[in-house]
Amino acid sequence: MSKQTNKLHRKRISLWRFIHRTSLIWKAALAAGISWDVAQMTGTARPFFAPLAAVLCVQVTVEDSVMKGYQRVIGIIGGVIIAYFAARYLGIHDWSIALLVFIGMAVASWIKLPSQAISQVGVSTVMVLTVGSVLGNYSYGIDRIVDTIIGAVIAVIVNMFILPPDYTNLAATSISKGADALAARFREIALWLEQAAPIKEGEILRHKTFSLLQDVRKLEDNVKQAEKAIKFSPLLKERCERLTYLKQEMQALGQSYIHAAEMMEILVDWRINGRMTNEDRKNWHERFAGFADVVDNWCTRTLENVPIHAGKGKQIKDAFLDLGDKGFNFALFNEAHQLVRDLQNSSPSRQIGTETLTSKE
Repeated sequence: MSKQTNKLHRKRISLWRFIHRTSLIWKAALAAGISWDVAQMTGTARPFFAPLAAVLCVQVTVEDSVMKGYQRVIGIIGGVIIAYFAARYLGIHDWSIALLVFIGMAVASWIKLPSQAISQVGVSTVMVLTVGSVLGNYSYGIDRIVDTIIGAVIAVIVNMFILPPDYTNLAATSISKGADALAARFREIALWLEQAAPIKEGEILRHKTFSLLQDVRKLEDNVKQAEKAIKFSPLLKERCERLTYLKQEMQALGQSYIHAAEMMEILVDWRINGRMTNEDRKNWHERFAGFADVVDNWCTRTLENVPIHAGKGKQIKDAFLDLGDKGFNFALFNEAHQLVRDLQNSSPSRQIGTETLTSKE
């Protein structure tokens, strides 16, 4: 490939990234323009409500667009109904406006409408009661409802079918980062055990291991955001299935983080207790190094979506859990067993195993 071709390819990639990065802006503009035309076709006297609703309803994800549109429509309908009844019997006064806004928002809150819908009830009540009354007819409220529906529907359609948001790569990257961090921590623990397991360093390592739990929660949020982004995107059905799978794998990784933290807690307590022998340290040094390999293997197969069939690779032997009478060993073996089982039973990485985790006989 020539230098000129490479340069052209890089420009195309940069342009595509720019389009993705600015998609929220140009999709809002596109939805606003289309909404204006559609609203005018309906014969409304105030088509500006449609592009206003479209701009507000184009959100980062399709699900957010649907929810935003739903909340605006429900809130406006509620506000218009309250304002029409009030204008006929109460008139327009400072006290009547305050009273109706209070009643409208209180009722919306009582029936547990979303927060956006609750505030929209108050806004619509004020606008219809004041501006609608000045215009001297009831068309203002009807126009506001119809045009809002038009804008909200077009915003959802634009977001759904034109470059729909897709964070599948973010989800996969999050799993990769989480697995790398967990494997690295297991190797740190193995090194600590190899270097006589000093208590002070162990306390520091225990704190660092528990801090991983906060990190994995953030990574789990990334996967949830990715799943949410394409929830209502019919063009991304295959991606949706992929994200469902990645979500399950992320849950398995999260459980592994918990087991890692618990094992480190047990190791430090065991070391402080003074009953950890050199043979114990040697055995668990090798096993924690093995855990890192298990996590690396699991991550690779997870991201490649490759199932591990029976007969491929050695299975984790029950002899690995031959605990004897040592309480600390029992606790560590239990956590280790659960960690590997969580990764083993996650789809499709079933029956994952490694010879490094078998018992030392």
